[in-house]
Amino acid sequence: MAHQADWGILLARTNPDAPKHDGISFFILDMKTPGIDIRPLRELTGESWFNEVFFDDVLVPDDCLVGREHDGWRATRTSLANERVFMGSGNTIGGGVKALLRLAEAEGLLENPVTMVELGDLVARDYALAVLGFRLTLEALGGADPSGSEAAVRKLLGAEHDQRVQEVGLSLLGSAAAVHDGEAASWLRQFLFDRCLTIAGGTSEIQRNIIAERVLGLPRDP
Repeated sequence: MAHQADWGILLARTNPDAPKHDGISFFILDMKTPGIDIRPLRELTGESWFNEVFFDDVLVPDDCLVGREHDGWRATRTSLANERVFMGSGNTIGGGVKALLRLAEAEGLLENPVTMVELGDLVARDYALAVLGFRLTLEALGGADPSGSEAAVRKLLGAEHDQRVQEVGLSLLGSAAAVHDGEAASWLRQFLFDRCLTIAGGTSEIQRNIIAERVLGLPRDP
């Protein structure tokens, strides 16, 4: 959303001699600063959510530094963790299980045993993800580090769950899913949009690596 944002986050390596995540500083940046070139990227839906952002001799004032110099990775981890939880939040992004149940009822499929097994599984997962989300929120309010491994679990499961909800919605609609108007259009658009959920905020592969290392204690990915 850089093409619509007034302010952005800039991570800059301010100490080139420091290893890996050390030596990175966290800045807020006025997106109207001279020298910033923003180029929107077109999504499958035809919309633009992500952008290429180029910097040409951009001056960032010292008072735009957030936290301590060279210690920006601390704030970055928190931002990424919050993004992971949001990107995997299911009903916040997608049509949601409630909309799916309404669709199944409208299509007269609530008596179909195969459909009911699929919907029952999605409803159970939806409740489980909601409980996990509430727990993460309460822990963060209590002062816990929101960048823990549970955020990766929530993002991974939530994103894949939301994609599955849209896939089942299209399946229930059948050939009507190809019609670009009415409710069918909204399910098709959401299906196309949700392809990004297993990429944005950290790919599913990255989330699985985090879970493997921090939860299961497996060796780090080489």
